[in-house]
Amino acid sequence: RFLAPASMVGLSLSGAARGLAHQLVEGLGSMPVDEALVRSLSREDRQALARLDVRVGLHGLYLPPLLKPKAQGLRALLWSLHAGRPAPEPPGIRPAVAVDEAVPKAFYEAVGYGLVGGIAVRRDVLERFAAQARACAHHSPFQPGHEMHSALGLGPEATGKVLEALGYVRAGDGFRPGRKPRRKDRPEKPSDSPFAVLKGR
Repeated sequence: RFLAPASMVGLSLSGAARGLAHQLVEGLGSMPVDEALVRSLSREDRQALARLDVRVGLHGLYLPPLLKPKAQGLRALLWSLHAGRPAPEPPGIRPAVAVDEAVPKAFYEAVGYGLVGGIAVRRDVLERFAAQARACAHHSPFQPGHEMHSALGLGPEATGKVLEALGYVRAGDGFRPGRKPRRKDRPEKPSDSPFAVLKGR
């Protein structure tokens, strides 16, 4: 099965975890982080979500199997039904792509990519990239190395854009931590999601 709401919003989840799981289902398997809701999770909540293979990151939440190319295709189909228009080609195996202005921003999120500095980065890749940046920031200013460039696969310019969007500032030839940017990406309201619309049909 693609995504089973009954298994996600199971009886073993508390109120906070159940609400988060419901949002994740409505988001087709990934979503931007809801900081207030994540902070309200208890240890037991996190353990229950982990047993469901839900990854709770600093920038988003996701189920790894639903980020794969085949799942992206199914998610794109659901988005197409919701949007009433043909879906663009999903990124597939590419960990990140430059945002195409002709493609609705909601499409990238619908297939598991977060928008960061004009770059759409797959949710799991974004978490790994951000973790690499945090590790490098201990020795700031730092220069992004091959590993960070390879994570996105788009070259130094794209790496710099993503770092700046994550709150790093340029310092000489490198980057250093700056003021945390105000988070603009919020999870979709359930009523706006493809699953919610399809339920009403």
